[in-house]
Amino acid sequence: MRKVSFFILFSFVAFFATTEKSFALRGTTVKGHVACFKQAWLDDLHFFAADQDVRSYQKYLTSRKCTVLRGGLPIVVTDTPGIFGSVAGFEIYGVKLWTDLYGINYD
Repeated sequence: MRKVSFFILFSFVAFFATTEKSFALRGTTVKGHVACFKQAWLDDLHFFAADQDVRSYQKYLTSRKCTVLRGGLPIVVTDTPGIFGSVAGFEIYGVKLWTDLYGINYD
C-alpha cells in the first residue's frame, strides 16, 4: 500500500513538473500603454499621472525606466494582477516588465 501511494504521489509530481510551461498565461501587448522595468517605477508613473506632473512623467520615459508599448507583441504573463490588483508583470523576449491591467490582452 505504501509503495502504491508513493508511486501515485511521484507520478503527480512528475506530471506537474514536466507540464509547468504549458500552463503559462500568454497574451499580447496593447498599443499606447506604458510598461516599466520595475513595479515601483510604474507606481511612480501612476502617481505622476494622478498629480498631473507631466515633467516627471516624461523624464521617466526619456530615461528609459519605462517605455510605451507597441500593440500585438506576444508575451508571457509572469505575475497576474489577481482579483483586485491593477498591475501585471510579463516577459517579452526574455525581459521582465510591468504594466497596468489594461496593457495586456489575455489569450
